[in-house]
Amino acid sequence: MNLSENLLTLPSVYCGNIFFWAHVNRHENLVFDEGEFFIKQTYRNRMDIATERGVSSLIIPLKKGKNTRQPMRDVQISYAENWIGLHQKTIRSAYGNAAYFEHYAPEFEFLFSFRDAWLIDWNFRWFEYLLNELLDGKKKVSRSPDYISKEHAAKDLRDAMSPKQKQTVEHPDYYHVFFDRYEKPNNLSVLDLLLNEGPEGFRVLKNTVVT
Repeated sequence: MNLSENLLTLPSVYCGNIFFWAHVNRHENLVFDEGEFFIKQTYRNRMDIATERGVSSLIIPLKKGKNTRQPMRDVQISYAENWIGLHQKTIRSAYGNAAYFEHYAPEFEFLFSFRDAWLIDWNFRWFEYLLNELLDGKKKVSRSPDYISKEHAAKDLRDAMSPKQKQTVEHPDYYHVFFDRYEKPNNLSVLDLLLNEGPEGFRVLKNTVVT
């Protein structure tokens, strides 16, 4: 793999938060490591959104097995329960009054209509959509089925994409549906930014400070 200084190595994540997308915005070449081992309780199969009661996590259930010892490319989604319906209902309840909900709702419904067997395919479908909506798709994106060793990773975001890791991120305030109920949440899923700010979400990403 030819590396460049502007290559960013990424884990496969469910939508990704502002920290994730601020880094994506700063790099022209992106590669998803789909050979890394799945890590539990990370953003690989979850995202955090703001609801009436505070921040809530939407989690994609996985087929039972030793997922932590599986490469991401082998991790399968479970449809034993109607988690897709739950995610749609939760997003609709949380953002039904957001400025851009009605604009994006049909596209979200389309994305939720898929039943991908593999977690990486589900995540990448959402990534491609969000890349086009937020950054006009102007990136070179590749997917590596094999693990990328750290010495060949250039800029590496894999270890940072965990709720247990402190993510250094300062982003501009933006209007929020629940601003009058509790303190504005920070670094939520980029869906929160998109539904509240629409195309102006790019301005927030552009002015976000990350390390």
